[in-house]
Amino acid sequence: MLSFQPITLASMQEIYHYLQLSRSRTCDFTVGGIYMWIKYFDYCYCIQDDTLFIKGRLEDDRRKVAFSLPLGAAPLGRSVSMIEEYCRAHGLKPNMSAVPEDTLPALQEAFPSCQISELVDWGDYLYDSHSLATLMGHKYNKKRNRVNKFMREYTGYEYRRLLPDDVSAVRSFFEESYCHQADFSEMAKYENNSVLQVLDNYSQLVALGFSGGYIVVDGRIVAFTIGEVLGDTLYVHIEKALYDYAGSYEMINYCYAADCCREHSEVLYINREDDAGDAGLREAKQSYNPLCILKKYDVFL
Repeated sequence: MLSFQPITLASMQEIYHYLQLSRSRTCDFTVGGIYMWIKYFDYCYCIQDDTLFIKGRLEDDRRKVAFSLPLGAAPLGRSVSMIEEYCRAHGLKPNMSAVPEDTLPALQEAFPSCQISELVDWGDYLYDSHSLATLMGHKYNKKRNRVNKFMREYTGYEYRRLLPDDVSAVRSFFEESYCHQADFSEMAKYENNSVLQVLDNYSQLVALGFSGGYIVVDGRIVAFTIGEVLGDTLYVHIEKALYDYAGSYEMINYCYAADCCREHSEVLYINREDDAGDAGLREAKQSYNPLCILKKYDVFL
């Protein structure tokens, strides 16, 4: 029977091997998508029959236990049956959460009576990497103009790759600019702590595909971002900038996308994650002309 244990930074190396098997390109099957949200979703894991099982909570109802889609050698029907067996033994309902849309047909074939519910606010925005790295074409005129205006107004700006020696300065910028605002929601406060956790362990995360970049204007950090490359996709997990510097968000987005595409020729897509139902965030993500939104679902067996 499945036996789950806590997820730690050390265990992410073991988990990482299985994450590379996912072809769905959703952020839930990445190092950052798991590591940054361990406590929020109460994640733990089990590896059995050369297959990764992750137990956590429903994305839209953290009162209820849920499982991620298993990844590994075991056939889908067999691995999900192992989850059902575990749930029967522990008095749980065999719920699955953040199931990628492209995996639903196989799941429905194996379990025809399962019930499916879309996670409306949790779909990931997927973009063409070349488009975000160049901002070429009419549909990117506004973004390109914002970037060009930033370059004109802040002629002393400099984009730098985030190296371990730079983390302390970026951490100080983030703490001073973001961590002391009182009107944050519970999720936003949790995310702030997760950003600090990533920065504190950045050196180890680099070995798992993480990278980052930041922008300096006249000696002051005004924006930074951190993501990871997994397969053919760059996942942007963190992006922070000062609104006082007009165009800073567009600039860090553009610079980081261009830098990663130069460094990783295999990157075809950029996943900028969900909008969590926030109208302003949704508008910002849609303004970059996504190729599609990667839908996710709760599945009740």
